[in-house]
This record gives sequence, C-alpha cells and structure tokens, in this order.
Amino acid sequence: MKTSRTDSLQKIRPEIKAAKISAASSAQETFQNKTLRPIIKFQHPLLLALVKKHLKKRNQNLQALSPEKLAALLESSFDKDVQLRQLIKGMVLGLFTQEEFLRYSQNDSDIHKRILQICKERVLTNLEEILS
Repeated sequence: MKTSRTDSLQKIRPEIKAAKISAASSAQETFQNKTLRPIIKFQHPLLLALVKKHLKKRNQNLQALSPEKLAALLESSFDKDVQLRQLIKGMVLGLFTQEEFLRYSQNDSDIHKRILQICKERVLTNLEEILS
C-alpha cells in the first residue's frame, strides 16, 4: 500500500504525454519515462537556477559568453564537473518514492547517465533562460 508521501510525490509530477511506454519498452526506458522525465520536468525551474548559480560560483561571466560558448561550457560542466553532477542527481533522487529508490538502487549507474543526459538536453535547449 502506498503511503501518503508516495501519493504526494507522484501527484506533483506533471504528465508527459509524449513519453511512450509500451510492452516493448525496457525496464530502464519505462523508469525513465514514468519517473525521471516527470521529476525533471517538475524540477525545470530549479534545474536552470542551480546550473546558473553553479556557473556563476565558478566565476563564469555568463553575460560575456556567446550562446555557442555557453553551450560548450555547459557541455563540459555536465561531463566533467563532479559537484554539478552530484547536485543534479540529488535534486532528482530527492523526489523518488521508496519503491522508485529501490528500483534505482538496482541500476544506479545507467540511471545516473539518463538523469544527466535529460537534464543536459533541458539546459541546452533553454540557454536564453540561463543568460537572463
């Protein structure tokens, strides 16, 4: 039986109609589309604020960068900045239910990659919000 916390966590997540889940979907794909994408969409404003603050903390003058250089900096940060990667993973994991956390624990390496890839795509498609 689900707890009220579990119900609350799942109710706050937006529905993503484009996320297809079929019988042919792998367990990881289903987890990505049913759990990760809704959490990351819900956390979108926080994700952008976190990335922006983190880059400024690293003494990056975002306003002085062209969109191309900002995109390159973001790519590099997502690939190499351990602290940023940990912050982003924590932001997503903190909204898992206990059942989702148990599923995550069985394949955390793949799920980490999926979280970071989805978040990187979200940030790169919203560069104007990072620059504002």
